[in-house]
Amino acid sequence: MNQDVKPLILEHMKRRPMAQAQDIYKLLFQGVFGVAHIVSDKAWNILVEEAGRINLQEHREDPLIETVSPDDSMVRVN
Repeated sequence: MNQDVKPLILEHMKRRPMAQAQDIYKLLFQGVFGVAHIVSDKAWNILVEEAGRINLQEHREDPLIETVSPDDSMVRVN
């Protein structure tokens, strides 16, 4: 395993102990490719609408932004 990726995986496993192999794959995939490949205009509009309904106070345990790449060049907004 690439040593640069290992701390990233360990940190996510610490935050999400129930994570499975597909979750780690998704984490690494997003870290390399981002999410632009899966977001159409229609999907983007739905995401924007959904984001407007989120009550951040209900999700205090989740970090708002977390890195998904070893070099911090990609992040995920929760």
